[in-house]
Amino acid sequence: MIPEPNAMNMLPDRSDRSACLARLRRQIGRIERDQFNRRPGSDARPDSDRFAAFTSGEINPFLACGGGEPALLELVADGYGSHHAVRDFSLALAASLLHRRQEHQVQTTKQDMVLWCQRQRDLFEFGQPYGPGLRTLGLPPDRLLMVTGKRDADCLWAMEQALASRSLLAVIGAVGRVGLTASRRLSLAARAHGTWCLLLPLQHGREPSAARTRWRIKTAPSLPDALDPKGLGLPSWEIALERSENGKTGRWTVEWDHATHHFHLAAAAAVAGRDRPNKHSGNDGGIIAFDRTG
Repeated sequence: MIPEPNAMNMLPDRSDRSACLARLRRQIGRIERDQFNRRPGSDARPDSDRFAAFTSGEINPFLACGGGEPALLELVADGYGSHHAVRDFSLALAASLLHRRQEHQVQTTKQDMVLWCQRQRDLFEFGQPYGPGLRTLGLPPDRLLMVTGKRDADCLWAMEQALASRSLLAVIGAVGRVGLTASRRLSLAARAHGTWCLLLPLQHGREPSAARTRWRIKTAPSLPDALDPKGLGLPSWEIALERSENGKTGRWTVEWDHATHHFHLAAAAAVAGRDRPNKHSGNDGGIIAFDRTG
């Protein structure tokens, strides 16, 4: 007598399940890339090399996905010791946004404010933004609003309300853990209300997220100044693009120039520093070609 099939007998073996999951992942990746390529203003070529085409003046990660529309970006630490690097990097990004906005308007408006939100428990472990340090990064302290919440839910609620107010340039949130539902709510609010949102989860690995991009950040050695080799170099980070809407990834080492409010590729800066005329070199300082990275 033939036994009646049941759910356990109908399940495929482990190798078949792995192959099925691999096919589903490839299909989902193609769907996401097609949806992104159909967005207005995006590059219609599926295999566009927009990440590898970065130059020293185009490294701003806000434009990494082929568009400058405000969205949710996720900045995660490479390890426990990199949390301060992530925070400094996010504030430098906010300073870059503020500088770009002020370049196109005569008077400042209330939209030139940045909201910084974090949990109360993290004040004792990581501190809070320091006024002179903000000026060093090029972000005026009077442009930063700080909110402290007791729980992650309080911070996420404050961030969502701030995005909906349409009165801020950017919202930065340093929280513990963010689920997919919470990140989707922030992403929709950022896109709908035209406000940048930078999410800095302290406990984050490879969880799903609705952010446009996910960057993993850690500190990098600074390059010596060409005019003062013994002086301190510019702040530098190693940034790795782990996730994006068009499926591209990459890794770069960048430095922040607070005088020009721009990020520069460290490789290009090294070439410029070697070829710059100074008292230790006898070159004529001619025009140089920046190395292509990617």
